Amino acid sequence: MRRSLCVFSVLLLLLSAASVAQVGNTPPPAPTTRVIAVLSAMTLEIETLGQQLTDKTEMTVQGIRFTIGSLKDRRVVLAHSGIGKVNAAMAATLLVEQFQPTHVLFTGIAGGLNPDLRPGDVVIGGKTAYHDYGEWTPEGFCVGRTVDPFTGKPNPLFFPADAGLLAVAEKAALDLKLAPVKTASGERNPWVGVFESSRPRFYQTNGISR
Repeated sequence: MRRSLCVFSVLLLLLSAASVAQVGNTPPPAPTTRVIAVLSAMTLEIETLGQQLTDKTEMTVQGIRFTIGSLKDRRVVLAHSGIGKVNAAMAATLLVEQFQPTHVLFTGIAGGLNPDLRPGDVVIGGKTAYHDYGEWTPEGFCVGRTVDPFTGKPNPLFFPADAGLLAVAEKAALDLKLAPVKTASGERNPWVGVFESSRPRFYQTNGISR
Protein backbone atom coordinates (compact mmCIF):
# COMPACT_ATOMS: atom_id res chain seq x y z
CA MET A 1 0.00 0.00 0.00
CA ARG A 2 1.27 3.42 -0.87
CA ARG A 3 1.69 5.69 2.09
CA SER A 4 2.31 9.39 2.22
CA LEU A 5 5.62 10.38 3.72
CA CYS A 6 7.99 13.28 3.81
CA VAL A 7 11.03 12.70 1.64
CA PHE A 8 14.34 14.48 2.06
CA SER A 9 16.28 13.00 -0.79
CA VAL A 10 19.93 14.02 -0.93
CA LEU A 11 20.98 13.76 -4.54
CA LEU A 12 23.94 15.09 -6.46
CA LEU A 13 22.50 15.73 -9.91
CA LEU A 14 24.94 15.45 -12.84
CA LEU A 15 22.95 16.83 -15.75
CA SER A 16 24.01 18.30 -19.09
CA ALA A 17 23.22 22.00 -19.44
CA ALA A 18 20.72 23.42 -21.90
CA SER A 19 20.79 26.83 -23.52
CA VAL A 20 18.81 29.59 -21.79
CA ALA A 21 16.73 31.73 -24.11
CA GLN A 22 14.93 33.91 -21.60
CA VAL A 23 16.50 35.30 -18.42
CA GLY A 24 15.09 37.66 -15.81
CA ASN A 25 16.52 41.04 -14.93
CA THR A 26 18.63 39.76 -12.04
CA PRO A 27 22.06 38.59 -13.24
CA PRO A 28 23.11 35.07 -12.19
CA PRO A 29 25.84 34.63 -9.56
CA ALA A 30 29.40 34.62 -10.84
CA PRO A 31 30.84 31.11 -11.41
CA THR A 32 33.16 31.65 -8.44
CA THR A 33 30.20 32.06 -6.05
CA ARG A 34 29.60 28.83 -4.14
CA VAL A 35 25.88 28.10 -4.27
CA ILE A 36 23.88 25.20 -2.87
CA ALA A 37 20.67 24.49 -4.79
CA VAL A 38 17.44 23.06 -3.40
CA LEU A 39 14.68 21.83 -5.72
CA SER A 40 11.16 20.67 -4.95
CA ALA A 41 8.21 19.58 -7.04
CA MET A 42 5.66 21.88 -5.36
CA THR A 43 5.83 25.35 -3.82
CA LEU A 44 4.62 24.22 -0.41
CA GLU A 45 7.58 21.84 -0.11
CA ILE A 46 10.10 24.65 -0.28
CA GLU A 47 8.29 27.78 0.92
CA THR A 48 9.47 27.38 4.53
CA LEU A 49 13.09 27.56 3.37
CA GLY A 50 12.23 30.56 1.22
CA GLN A 51 10.85 32.39 4.25
CA GLN A 52 14.16 31.90 6.05
CA LEU A 53 16.33 33.35 3.29
CA THR A 54 17.88 36.78 3.73
CA ASP A 55 19.19 39.15 1.06
CA LYS A 56 16.76 37.61 -1.43
CA THR A 57 16.58 38.21 -5.16
CA GLU A 58 14.57 36.42 -7.82
CA MET A 59 15.02 35.63 -11.49
CA THR A 60 13.05 33.69 -14.07
CA VAL A 61 14.57 31.31 -16.60
CA GLN A 62 12.29 29.70 -19.20
CA GLY A 63 9.30 30.31 -16.91
CA ILE A 64 10.92 28.78 -13.82
CA ARG A 65 11.40 31.19 -10.91
CA PHE A 66 14.63 30.90 -8.94
CA THR A 67 15.05 32.54 -5.54
CA ILE A 68 18.61 33.36 -4.47
CA GLY A 69 19.58 34.33 -0.95
CA SER A 70 21.53 33.47 2.18
CA LEU A 71 20.70 30.75 4.69
CA LYS A 72 22.92 30.39 7.74
CA ASP A 73 25.78 32.21 6.00
CA ARG A 74 25.55 30.06 2.86
CA ARG A 75 24.41 31.17 -0.57
CA VAL A 76 21.37 29.16 -1.63
CA VAL A 77 19.15 29.04 -4.70
CA LEU A 78 15.64 27.60 -4.44
CA ALA A 79 13.18 26.53 -7.12
CA HIS A 80 10.16 24.32 -7.57
CA SER A 81 10.09 22.38 -10.81
CA GLY A 82 6.56 21.05 -11.00
CA ILE A 83 5.60 17.40 -10.58
CA GLY A 84 7.21 14.68 -12.66
CA LYS A 85 10.62 13.55 -13.85
CA VAL A 86 10.54 15.63 -17.05
CA ASN A 87 9.84 18.85 -15.13
CA ALA A 88 12.51 17.98 -12.56
CA ALA A 89 15.09 17.30 -15.26
CA MET A 90 14.30 20.55 -17.08
CA ALA A 91 14.49 22.65 -13.90
CA ALA A 92 17.70 20.96 -12.76
CA THR A 93 19.34 21.45 -16.16
CA LEU A 94 18.52 25.16 -16.21
CA LEU A 95 19.65 25.48 -12.60
CA VAL A 96 23.01 23.78 -13.22
CA GLU A 97 23.75 25.92 -16.26
CA GLN A 98 22.64 29.21 -14.74
CA PHE A 99 24.05 28.89 -11.19
CA GLN A 100 26.68 26.14 -11.34
CA PRO A 101 25.86 24.92 -7.81
CA THR A 102 28.30 22.85 -5.79
CA HIS A 103 25.46 20.56 -4.68
CA VAL A 104 21.82 19.98 -5.61
CA LEU A 105 19.30 18.73 -3.04
CA PHE A 106 15.78 17.57 -3.79
CA THR A 107 13.16 17.67 -1.06
CA GLY A 108 9.47 16.92 -1.09
CA ILE A 109 6.52 14.68 -0.36
CA ALA A 110 6.17 11.27 -2.00
CA GLY A 111 4.55 7.89 -1.75
CA GLY A 112 6.27 4.99 -0.08
CA LEU A 113 6.17 1.22 -0.54
CA ASN A 114 8.36 0.17 2.39
CA PRO A 115 6.10 -1.36 5.09
CA ASP A 116 8.33 0.08 7.83
CA LEU A 117 7.40 3.65 6.82
CA ARG A 118 4.39 5.60 8.00
CA PRO A 119 2.95 9.06 7.23
CA GLY A 120 5.27 11.77 8.51
CA ASP A 121 8.47 9.73 8.35
CA VAL A 122 11.50 11.32 6.69
CA VAL A 123 13.55 9.45 4.09
CA ILE A 124 17.16 10.26 3.23
CA GLY A 125 17.66 8.71 -0.19
CA GLY A 126 21.02 7.08 -0.80
CA LYS A 127 20.30 6.25 -4.43
CA THR A 128 17.64 6.84 -7.03
CA ALA A 129 16.30 4.85 -9.97
CA TYR A 130 13.71 4.89 -12.75
CA HIS A 131 11.31 2.56 -10.97
CA ASP A 132 8.71 2.87 -13.74
CA TYR A 133 10.98 2.57 -16.79
CA GLY A 134 10.93 -0.74 -18.63
CA GLU A 135 8.49 -2.94 -20.52
CA TRP A 136 5.46 -5.08 -19.93
CA THR A 137 5.96 -8.77 -20.61
CA PRO A 138 3.67 -11.82 -20.23
CA GLU A 139 5.31 -12.29 -16.83
CA GLY A 140 4.60 -8.69 -15.76
CA PHE A 141 6.53 -5.44 -15.70
CA CYS A 142 10.29 -5.71 -16.24
CA VAL A 143 12.35 -2.77 -15.00
CA GLY A 144 14.82 -1.58 -17.60
CA ARG A 145 17.79 0.77 -17.73
CA THR A 146 17.97 4.01 -19.64
CA VAL A 147 20.63 4.40 -22.34
CA ASP A 148 23.36 7.02 -22.41
CA PRO A 149 22.67 9.00 -25.62
CA PHE A 150 26.38 9.72 -26.13
CA THR A 151 27.86 6.25 -25.60
CA GLY A 152 24.86 4.10 -26.46
CA LYS A 153 25.55 2.03 -23.33
CA PRO A 154 22.99 1.36 -20.57
CA ASN A 155 23.09 3.69 -17.60
CA PRO A 156 23.34 2.22 -14.10
CA LEU A 157 20.01 1.08 -12.69
CA PHE A 158 20.74 3.09 -9.54
CA PHE A 159 22.38 6.51 -9.35
CA PRO A 160 24.12 6.99 -5.97
CA ALA A 161 23.84 10.16 -3.96
CA ASP A 162 26.89 12.11 -2.85
CA ALA A 163 28.55 10.24 0.05
CA GLY A 164 29.53 13.46 1.82
CA LEU A 165 25.97 14.81 1.72
CA LEU A 166 24.60 11.52 3.02
CA ALA A 167 26.96 11.64 6.00
CA VAL A 168 25.93 15.22 6.80
CA ALA A 169 22.23 14.39 6.48
CA GLU A 170 22.51 11.34 8.72
CA LYS A 171 24.41 13.33 11.35
CA ALA A 172 21.70 16.00 11.27
CA ALA A 173 19.02 13.31 11.71
CA LEU A 174 20.42 12.45 15.15
CA ASP A 175 19.47 15.90 16.45
CA LEU A 176 16.27 16.36 14.48
CA LYS A 177 13.19 17.32 16.50
CA LEU A 178 9.81 16.81 14.86
CA ALA A 179 6.33 17.19 16.26
CA PRO A 180 4.25 14.03 16.71
CA VAL A 181 2.12 13.01 13.74
CA LYS A 182 -1.62 12.58 14.20
CA THR A 183 -2.97 9.31 12.79
CA ALA A 184 -6.27 7.44 12.93
CA SER A 185 -4.93 5.39 15.87
CA GLY A 186 -3.45 8.37 17.76
CA GLU A 187 -0.19 10.28 17.73
CA ARG A 188 3.17 8.79 16.83
CA ASN A 189 6.72 10.10 16.70
CA PRO A 190 8.08 10.13 13.15
CA TRP A 191 11.25 8.31 12.20
CA VAL A 192 14.10 9.22 9.86
CA GLY A 193 15.21 6.43 7.52
CA VAL A 194 18.57 6.40 5.73
CA PHE A 195 18.13 4.25 2.61
CA GLU A 196 21.72 3.73 1.48
CA SER A 197 21.76 -0.06 1.25
CA SER A 198 19.45 -3.06 1.45
CA ARG A 199 19.32 -2.57 5.24
CA PRO A 200 18.10 0.97 5.96
CA ARG A 201 18.99 2.68 9.22
CA PHE A 202 16.18 4.32 11.21
CA TYR A 203 16.39 7.10 13.79
CA GLN A 204 13.56 8.40 15.91
CA THR A 205 13.43 12.18 16.01
CA ASN A 206 14.73 12.20 19.58
CA GLY A 207 18.03 10.51 18.76
CA ILE A 208 16.94 6.88 19.28
CA SER A 209 17.91 4.44 16.52
CA ARG A 210 16.53 1.07 15.45
